[in-house]
Amino acid sequence: MSLFRNKIFWSVLVVVLAISCKNNDPKPVIYYESSEQVLSYTASQIKTSLLFAGATDLAARMQYDITVSKFNYHVTYKGTDRIASGLICVPTTTDPLPLASLQHGTISANSDAPSVGYTDYAQLTWFASMGYILVIPDYIGFGETVDLLHPYYHAEYTAHSVINMLLAARQYATQEALNFNNKLFLAGYSEGGFATMATHKFLEQDYPDEFDLIASAPAAGAYAVREILDYFLTLDTYPEPFYITYVAMAYKDIYEFSTPLNAVFNEPYASVIPTLFDGTLSSGQINSQLTTDLTALFTADFRANSSTQATYAPLMDAFDENSLTNWVPKAPMYMYHGTVDAIVPYDNSQLTYDKLIAGGASADIVKLIPLAGANHGTGFTPYLFDIITLFEGLK
Repeated sequence: MSLFRNKIFWSVLVVVLAISCKNNDPKPVIYYESSEQVLSYTASQIKTSLLFAGATDLAARMQYDITVSKFNYHVTYKGTDRIASGLICVPTTTDPLPLASLQHGTISANSDAPSVGYTDYAQLTWFASMGYILVIPDYIGFGETVDLLHPYYHAEYTAHSVINMLLAARQYATQEALNFNNKLFLAGYSEGGFATMATHKFLEQDYPDEFDLIASAPAAGAYAVREILDYFLTLDTYPEPFYITYVAMAYKDIYEFSTPLNAVFNEPYASVIPTLFDGTLSSGQINSQLTTDLTALFTADFRANSSTQATYAPLMDAFDENSLTNWVPKAPMYMYHGTVDAIVPYDNSQLTYDKLIAGGASADIVKLIPLAGANHGTGFTPYLFDIITLFEGLK
C-alpha cells in the first residue's frame, strides 16, 4: 500500500470510529415534556391575603411575583413510559433559587389533583414567592395518568414519580434560564409525608449526586406500613375505612396477588371495593359505601390469622417491603407528627424514628418533632408554618 493510500485508509478509519463512538454515546434522558401557565400572583396580592388572615410575619417573607403552570414529565410505570403531571410555581427573579417539592396528602378524586384543582393549592405557592422553584406532583393515578390506579403507599413508585418531576424541573429551569442553585428541599403531610420520606430514601439510594438535598420534612405519614395494618387490626371501629381498602387495592394491582379480596374483606364490601377507586369519587363518597365497623369490614380469618397463614403472606410481604424503617438518611430529616392523631397514630412515627436510629441513623440527622395536641387534621397548619421557618433558616 502506498503512503498516500495508507494515509487515506487511516483517515477514513478515524472518521468511521468517530462516527461509531458518537452513535454509541448514551443519549441524554429527557424528563421534561411540557408546561402551560394557569395562574399568576403578584407578591403584593399574596401579602395582602396573608395580612388579611393576620399572618403578618409570613406576609413579610413574600418577595416575588410568581407564575403557576401545569407541568408534564416522563415516568416509567410497570415498564411503560408515561406522561405524568403536577404543578410548577416559579418566582420572577434572576436571584439564585433552590427547588422545593411539596407532596400532597391522600386524595381519591382526580378533581383534587394539583394539576386539576390547582386553586386548592394556593397556600403552597407561598414557597415560590419566598424564592423557591416549587413543584407539587400529582402522583401516578392522577392528572395525566388518571387511567391508572394510584399506587397508594408503594414506596418506590411514589418516590420515582416525585424524583422524575424533580429531574424534569431541573431541565425546565435550564431551558427557561432560571438561576437554579441545585439545592433541594422536600416536604409533605399524611400520604405526602410517606412520599417525602420515600423520595428522600430513593434519592440518596439511586440518585446520590443529582441534587444537594438540604433537608426533608415528612409529616404524619404511615412510614411503618406493616405496623399501621397491625394497628387497624386491633380496632373495632375506624372513621376512615377508605384508607385501608385503598392500600389493599393498590397492592393487589401492583403485585397481582391471587388472593381474592373476599379473603380479606367481607361481602358486600369485597365486591364493591374494586369499583370505588376510578378517580371519580371523593374519600367521603367512598367511606359512605364502606363501614366504620372493622369487625364487619375484615373477615374474621384475616383479623385472626393475617400474620400466620400462607394465604396472606404475599400481602404481608408487600406491607413489609414498603415500610420505610430500614435505611440510613444522610441529609437532615425532620419528622413531624400530631401527638393525638387517631388516623395515623403518633406511635407510628415514634416507631419509625426508633428503628432508623437503631439501624445506624444519627440523632443529629433524624429528628422527631411532636406537634403537641394536634390531630391529623389540625396538625397541618402548625407544621406548614414551622417548615417555612426551618427551610428559610437552611436556605
